[in-house]
Amino acid sequence: MILARVPLRVCLGGGGTDDPRYVKEDGGFAITAALDKHIYISVNRTPNNDYLIRYSETERTETWQTVKHPIIRAALEYFNIPPGVEIVSMADLPSGTGLGSSGAFTVALCMALSQFWGGWYTQRMAAEDAARIELELLKRPGGQQDHFACAMGDVRWLKFTKPGYVYSSPVDAPQAALDALEGSLHLYYTGTQRDAGEVLSTQTTDGLAEIKHLGYMTHHRIVTGDIAGLGKLMNEHWWLKRKRSADMSNTAIDLAYAVALDNGAIGGKLVGAGGGGFLLAVAEDVTELTPAMAALGMPEVPFKFDHVGATLIST
Repeated sequence: MILARVPLRVCLGGGGTDDPRYVKEDGGFAITAALDKHIYISVNRTPNNDYLIRYSETERTETWQTVKHPIIRAALEYFNIPPGVEIVSMADLPSGTGLGSSGAFTVALCMALSQFWGGWYTQRMAAEDAARIELELLKRPGGQQDHFACAMGDVRWLKFTKPGYVYSSPVDAPQAALDALEGSLHLYYTGTQRDAGEVLSTQTTDGLAEIKHLGYMTHHRIVTGDIAGLGKLMNEHWWLKRKRSADMSNTAIDLAYAVALDNGAIGGKLVGAGGGGFLLAVAEDVTELTPAMAALGMPEVPFKFDHVGATLIST
């Protein structure tokens, strides 16, 4: 059996600037952090001449063309996987919550299926293949941020260039600064899942130049350990992000954000496309914040950073 594990992610600054419409004009820049919450994909040979696929549903079919799950169907074709295989997916957190689960799922699937054939395969190759499957073959909206952030792990910067190449490196910050960052980020679950594709399809490119600038400033705040400055930048990012789509927020989310700011959060935003999922707050003291969010029915989900990225943990 082959088992691939890929971390989920949060975007700390510059989110949305991987939008292909914006990248082809000016290029994008984002800061992301991988979490110790993962997507798992197992692939196993079977003696049956069919595909057995288990996720939130179970499928059994003789041809890849009749697989209902679009990403799995496209990946089976892309990697030319014959019948006689079982694919099972598991996750630490729900999908559709803004943590890059679709990108992580596709990266994990690429890692597992490439290993199924054997041969040399890198995290970058997994990110590129996953992006190709989602963005080119399936024509899904969005950019390459999630595929690279989840495949490579760590707290890192991502630069999206006009030719389509993604430059990436871990943020070169003192360990004390990274520890302070990890301790000041808090995830609260709104209890709402949404289709990221639907939200992304309504977004414009308005404000992306300013958001990219905030991405560069976020990088500087992290390196210098300026947590208060980071929180203020994230607050600016949230208000710019809300302008990109009417579906970005709603009354309940606006209330939750206001409660967070009134109870110790310096700043924050919904992670991912918006519309639900997780609220990421920057706070150096959560004595009042976490109980206040819990009173709204939004429990905190503790996490650490993942410094490994996509990996095969069992074969």
